[in-house]
Amino acid sequence: MKALYSSFITIVFMSTQAQYFKPALRHQNKLLLHYKIQLQQQHILLDKVKAALPESLAHHACYCVIADRKVFIYTDTAAWASQLRFYTNAIHSTILKWREYAHIETVQIRILTSSPLTQTSCRKPIVPAAQTIKQICAARAHQQDSLSQALISLSNVLEKKRITNSK
Repeated sequence: MKALYSSFITIVFMSTQAQYFKPALRHQNKLLLHYKIQLQQQHILLDKVKAALPESLAHHACYCVIADRKVFIYTDTAAWASQLRFYTNAIHSTILKWREYAHIETVQIRILTSSPLTQTSCRKPIVPAAQTIKQICAARAHQQDSLSQALISLSNVLEKKRITNSK
């Protein structure tokens, strides 16, 4: 009797569980679809921008975004950004031909910066060998001017760094 009752409870539980999860599984995620369409439009925009640029510069236009009547073009470095700024009028007219109803006022060139999540850790400083540190200390040890004091201080700091790096 207990086995029959427990199987009945399991069936009832699974049928109620199925009622709640079926609508959730049938629900289409419109938010992801919206982002997918936006991403496709940005790729098309990037292709149009690259078509307006000379071939040597087109490779350095990495991303394009339209926001608040502005077109933002992202590039690798400041050197390429300065070169791309000469073509903002050509880019602007190309975008207006492509999207006549878009009220684009300006084209801005921005430089891609690396995010803190993708940055590599800082490299460790190169500390000279113990013999070099001793030579720095001994070079002006017999004199008492400010340069000698600075070299002694430098050798002390380098010695501490060498000891901590060797651990």
